[in-house]
Parts: sequence; C-alpha cells; structure tokens
Amino acid sequence: MRFFIPIAIALAGLAAAEEPAAPGFTAIDDALRFDQASLTVFVFVDTDCPIANAMAPEIERIFCDTKARGVRLYRVYAGPFYDNNAVIQHAADYEYTAPAILDPEMQLVRLTGALITPEAVVYDAEGNRRYRGRISDLYADLGVKRQAASRHDLREAIEALLNNREVPRAETKAVGCFLPKAGGASEETLREEPQS
Repeated sequence: MRFFIPIAIALAGLAAAEEPAAPGFTAIDDALRFDQASLTVFVFVDTDCPIANAMAPEIERIFCDTKARGVRLYRVYAGPFYDNNAVIQHAADYEYTAPAILDPEMQLVRLTGALITPEAVVYDAEGNRRYRGRISDLYADLGVKRQAASRHDLREAIEALLNNREVPRAETKAVGCFLPKAGGASEETLREEPQS
C-alpha cells in the first residue's frame, strides 16, 4: 500500500519563510525536501512520555545505522510547549544525536497523520509515504511491556525500502502518549487513497 502526497500542495500549507534552525535542529521546510535523501523518517517524540523515552536508544541506533545509507531521521517535537533548551536537555538525557525538529504549529502532525509518541512516518525520495506506525512491538499496549521486541517495524520498513522491496506492513498501531490535536488539513486530504 503506497500513499502519495503532492509535495507542492504540502509545502504550500507550511510557513513560507521559516527562520534558520539552531545547531542540532532542522527547519521543517528543509526536512520536507524528500529528494535530498533516499528516505526521510519523522519520529514523533515527547520529553515526558515514558514509552517514547524507553524507545530512545532504539531510535538513536536506527539513526546511526542508516544515516550513511542516505536515510534522514528526525526527532519531531510537536506542540507549542517545547523550546530549544528543553529539546537540547532531552537529547542529553537520552543520548540522542539525531537532529530535532520543533513543530509548534503541528504542521508535520497534520501532514503525516501521526497521533502518538513515539510514532514513525517514512517517506521515499518522491515524497510518497511508505510507513506509519510503531518503532517496534516492545509495548503490546499501555502498561504492557514485553521482555524484548519481537518485531522491529521501523527497521523492517527502512530495510525493505532501501532494498527496493515493499514494506511488509505499511501501517502499524503505535502505543504511547497522544499528540495534541492538530486542526486544519491533514494528510488524509492531501493524498490519493490506495485502490482496494
């Protein structure tokens, strides 16, 4: 199942002139230049979500394991309550080196359809959404943590795409903390529905 986003339409809805991002941060419009990477991965995280924080080591490992293969992975902090200092402290606390994106106006939330932290959304170089969902199945449900993950859905999606294969499961249910609700147009209104 492939999802398509007209990039020109998506970009038109975003801020026309963002300020340059601080070191360690990426501006939204720069991250949306999908053609500059083999894959672009947005991982929605939260400084206070215990499940997102438990996934931090795996998120960072995926970033380190794939960046040399042309994958751009970003941590996305959605909502108006984050500032550079809070995100820098979060990176220090959880040993993140993956670049961060501040999304105070929930633009990426609307674009990607993300609902949860942690949740990953993967786009190919043409701007097609190829995966959305959990990092792994470490959490079966809220408060139900497995001893170890048996499925590494984000890794599997990235590996499939880098090897020119279809993603085994293009959507999985993420478990974690709800993102704030974002008003306005979502990806649902920007994409073509797949044929059933």
